[in-house]
Order: sequence, then structure tokens, then C-alpha cells
Amino acid sequence: MLYGTTRVEVNVDGSISYPEPLFDLNTTVEPNTSIKSLTCQEEEYMRIFYEQKIQEVCKAFQFPIKIQATSLIYFKRFYLQWSVMQHHPKSIMLTCIYASCKVEENHVSAEELGKGIKQDHKPILNNEMLVLQSLDFDLIVYAPYRSINGFVQDLEKSGEIINGELEHLQESGDNKCQCPSGFKGDGTKTCEDVDECKEKKLCQCPECSCKNTYVFILIVVS
Repeated sequence: MLYGTTRVEVNVDGSISYPEPLFDLNTTVEPNTSIKSLTCQEEEYMRIFYEQKIQEVCKAFQFPIKIQATSLIYFKRFYLQWSVMQHHPKSIMLTCIYASCKVEENHVSAEELGKGIKQDHKPILNNEMLVLQSLDFDLIVYAPYRSINGFVQDLEKSGEIINGELEHLQESGDNKCQCPSGFKGDGTKTCEDVDECKEKKLCQCPECSCKNTYVFILIVVS
């Protein structure tokens, strides 16, 4: 009597399927093994290729930059657990975009997404639960774009302050070119350092020592 085991696969929806046997039951000859697995570098190239495709799709739909960032992070996190040989990135990337649109409150239906890139929308929905489970339903993403946007806003405010100071200098007429504090001259051709120690403007007590230093800041007004 022969004994063996039965291979069973549990699908995402809880259903059970019985995959094809690894070997022919009537022979001991192994199936065709000429197909080789991808190397780690080849898998990395494939992931990078589809990461670029995510950016292209988001730009084609004119999605906000936060959706692109969230989609990329979902895609990267998904393939920390899976191989591209197990789940094709072409379908997973669309599901990541679809999920990020929901999370970032810019909902686009799967039908619209599939129609926009001329792809079947069914794989998008079929892989949704798989992607969410692979992410452990941790869907909140803090993309670096938020910090960068804040930094840019600070630069813009600083630029407004500087522009305001320049306008004030331009409106002051003849006084727009002045030597900075600690210098003397006409502010246009000459600005000489004032030696406060030599002129005894500082450190007038006999016990103290004095060293003349300066920092020169040039402001060019066009």
C-alpha cells in the first residue's frame, strides 16, 4: 500500500484549492525543470521597473504627489514578504495605487483605473485583500514630501522677508548703499573696518584685553 500527502492551498477568501501534483503519479521522472528562478538582482531590477511605472501612472492620472509616495511605499513593503515570481508586479502595482487613492481620500474606482491604462480591472480587486493583509492593514504613511513641503514654505517666507528688506533699501534712495555696523566709508566704493580697540570704544578698563574682529556681510541690490 502506498502512502503520501495531499497538497492543499488556502486562498485569501478562505476557500481551498488542490494544485497540480509536483510529479506525475505514474512515473518517477521529474517535470521539466529548464525554467530557472530569477536572481536577487533580476528581481530588484523588476521591482525598480514597476516602481517607475507607478510614477508614470500617477502622473498620467494627475494624482497628488502623496498618492504616488503612498503607492511606492505599499509596493516596497509588499515585496518585503513576497517574490515577484509569486505575484506579478504588474497587477500588484495597480492594486497599490488603488489602495493609496482610498487612504489619501482621492477615490478612483478600479474600473476607471483599469480603463485609463487599458488593463482589466478585475486583478486590481482580486489582489486588494492580499495587499492589505501583506501590509498588516497598517495603511497610514508619513511620506517625506510633507516635510519637504514644510521646508519649502519656510524658504518662501524667508524669501518674502528678504525681498521686503531689499525693497526697503531700494526705497531709501541715497542710503541704499551703507557700510554695515563696525565699518566706515561711503558704502559704495569703500568700507573700512573700525578698530574699536585702537579707538578705545570698547574695553576701557585697564585690566581687560581687546581683540578686533569683524564679520563682513555683502548685500547686493540689483
